[in-house]
Amino acid sequence: MITGLVAGLCDAIGATVHYLANGGRTPLRIWTYVASAVFGPDAQTGGAAMMLSGLAFHFAIATTWAALYFVLADRVRMLRQRVIPSAVLYGAFVWTIMNLVVVPNTRIPPRPINPTQGAIAAFVLMVCIGLPCALGARRYYART
Repeated sequence: MITGLVAGLCDAIGATVHYLANGGRTPLRIWTYVASAVFGPDAQTGGAAMMLSGLAFHFAIATTWAALYFVLADRVRMLRQRVIPSAVLYGAFVWTIMNLVVVPNTRIPPRPINPTQGAIAAFVLMVCIGLPCALGARRYYART
């Protein structure tokens, strides 16, 4: 699904900018961190294989979120018609589910959510996941 790939690319760029803005030096660590959800802390030292695994997981997750948006947009007209409010709501929904349900059920060690960083991450998801999904669904359903 093209929308999932676009959302994944946008989110990858957003995550990289966020990481670098917070003093991160090696953006490739983002992808070994994602891989650690499945492979545990050892993924951080797993090299290129773990980085590629994390990147693949990232795009699979983004594509899954996009597919879910399309399913919901088929049933809820507002998700096709009101792009900005829908993007904001969906980005907040994705952030909530990822941080309160998905990540705690992975092998990533638990850590408290920093409210400021959480708000920034939620905004990134609104723009980088919610907006591409809302625009993609509006375009798709306008043709059907």
